[in-house]
Amino acid sequence: SPRGRECTMADKFEQFTSESWLERIQDSIKGVLVGGLLFLVSFPVLWWNEGRAVRTALSLEEGAGAVVAASADKVDPALDGKLVHVTGALVTQGPLTDDALGVTVNALRLNRTVEMYQWNEEVEEKKDKKLGGGTETKKTYTYVKEWDSELVDSTEFQKPKEHVNPKSMPLLEQELTAKDVTLGAFSFPERLVERVGTPTEVKLDSGALEKLGPPLKGKARLEQGCIYLGANPEKPEVGDVRIRLYQVAPMTVSVVSRQRGNTFEPYQAKAGDALELVREGDVPAAAMFQSAQAGNSMM
Repeated sequence: SPRGRECTMADKFEQFTSESWLERIQDSIKGVLVGGLLFLVSFPVLWWNEGRAVRTALSLEEGAGAVVAASADKVDPALDGKLVHVTGALVTQGPLTDDALGVTVNALRLNRTVEMYQWNEEVEEKKDKKLGGGTETKKTYTYVKEWDSELVDSTEFQKPKEHVNPKSMPLLEQELTAKDVTLGAFSFPERLVERVGTPTEVKLDSGALEKLGPPLKGKARLEQGCIYLGANPEKPEVGDVRIRLYQVAPMTVSVVSRQRGNTFEPYQAKAGDALELVREGDVPAAAMFQSAQAGNSMM
């Protein structure tokens, strides 16, 4: 601000700006106008949300009354087009491989995460009233070093020259999903594969280091099952990188969906929603619908 002053301290500095009584009045008028607009917008938003909640509740109620049990061992043509509940073990037809790290696992999903140690800017704002009706605003900018999977653009900082982040990651993140997954006699769609399971870490070994190409290979080390790029993991510096792998192993799942041939597709309820539920483990259809109703109430 042209009327501001700065007080610098280590990785923190304060910036003060003043606002006159007239400027406060102008901001108040703007606030009233924006508040009025939000007030008017709130009515259609509330109407939409209530309608959505009712539609979903009726759709789930309809589905709970229409669902029938189906065996995973054999596709029953008589159930084609119906809403079915099927439980069984997911089986992959081949392993997933992270080519950059040379790791192959039998998994439903294989995700590579890449984090970089970077500067982040935190802003705290405080306003104090002044004599004459004006205000003084104090903004405190604090710079901290943190691990982040996204590149932080340090050129947008208030103090960019003192807090410079790298402009690129040495290796990109990657998400692999198994193809041709089966649930007994059924083909299990990829969209459902992406909805099941909690990823667990794959501990990397020296083979992953050997697979890395130059110049990463010479900078990398193993650190508690992950690959670390940097001089000292105990004292990371800006630009240091951590690379980890996570997998979702094959499991037993329960699915409520419309049977279409030997696979599944969303079931279009007459109430309006397309239904497709999937849960990890052997879960009865009634429990799956109860959980979905609870989630709808929370929304």
